[in-house]
Amino acid sequence: MKGKFYSKQHYFEEYQIKELFAKLYLAENLLNEITLSNSDGKFLVFKENFIDEFYEAEGDNVANFTQIWNWFKPNAEWNTFTGDKGLKLGEEIFEIVDKWKQDQ
Repeated sequence: MKGKFYSKQHYFEEYQIKELFAKLYLAENLLNEITLSNSDGKFLVFKENFIDEFYEAEGDNVANFTQIWNWFKPNAEWNTFTGDKGLKLGEEIFEIVDKWKQDQ
């Protein structure tokens, strides 16, 4: 973090971690909804990887969101698999993790 030391509380506030996790839960719900009509193997692998990464990040003391950042970049996997249904949510998640990534 470029020589910065944050308490866990400050880290959560600075990087909107509670809001991010709330949005990631919404993302998980959307992926579960899409699963009802999409059984494509690549989509299912993405969904499984997303859920694993999300829960791992949630359990970490100071999480690394690099993979989530990669998935939510414009025109990356999130947009590919969710299309218009996930566009706004994906942009909101990317905005939060991009702020985190810029400080790393």
